[in-house]
Amino acid sequence: MRGLRPTDFNNSQKLFEVGKALVSFEEMLGDTLQYGPNGSSILVHDKWGRIAFLCFKRAARLKYAPAQLKLAEIFNVGWTSVSSPHPGDYEESPIAVRNLSAYREWLFKAAENGDSNAQAQLAQLFNEEGNHQAAASWYLLSAEKGEASAQNNLACMYARGEGVQKDMEQAKNWWFKSAEQNNPNAQETVGDLFRHGVTVPKNVETAKLWYRRAATLGNAEAKRKLAEFGE
Repeated sequence: MRGLRPTDFNNSQKLFEVGKALVSFEEMLGDTLQYGPNGSSILVHDKWGRIAFLCFKRAARLKYAPAQLKLAEIFNVGWTSVSSPHPGDYEESPIAVRNLSAYREWLFKAAENGDSNAQAQLAQLFNEEGNHQAAASWYLLSAEKGEASAQNNLACMYARGEGVQKDMEQAKNWWFKSAEQNNPNAQETVGDLFRHGVTVPKNVETAKLWYRRAATLGNAEAKRKLAEFGE
C-alpha cells in the first residue's frame, strides 16, 4: 500500500490519514461519495474505496476514535464499490453493507473514546429513542468539549426538563456558549431570550443583533422574525 511502511500498520493515526487521503483523492476524481440508485449506499471506486475501508477498519480496531466514528458513519449508509464512475457502465460490489447494529457499536466505541462528535451523535440517537437521561449525559460530555450542536441540544433539554431537571439558567448558559460558536439555532434562541426578556433583561435591539447573526448563517426562523421588525 503506497505511503505506508510495515510499522505503520500499527499506527492508527497514520492509517486513518491514509484512508482520508484516499477518499479525498476519489472526491477530486468525482467518482466517490455519491449515493447509489436506492439512496442507501455510497458508491466508491473499487480499488481506493476498499483500501480506505481497510485503513479505517484497522485504525478503529486500534481504538483510534476518529476512525471508529468514520467506520460507524460508513456502516450507517453502506459503501458499494464500482469499477467505473459512469452509471450503467460498472458492476457493483459491496464493501460494507449497511448495518445499523455495527453503526451503533462503533459510534458507542468512538463516544466512549472521547470523540465529541460521536458523543453528540450518540446522544441524538438516545434522544430519538426516548432515552432522554442517557441523551442528556452524552450531550453534556460533548458540550463540555466545546461541540456547539451538543451545547444547543443540551440547552433545549434543560429548557424542557427532558432527561434533566428543568433549569432555564443552565439552558441560557449553554445557548450562549453555542451561539458564540456560531450555531445558528442557538443564536436564534438567544435572540428570543432578549426579545421576550427570559433569563436576560428584555432588549429588542440585542435580539435583532442575534437574529441577524443567525439569519446570515441561513436560519429561516431568524429571517422571519427580522421580517416582523420590518427588516
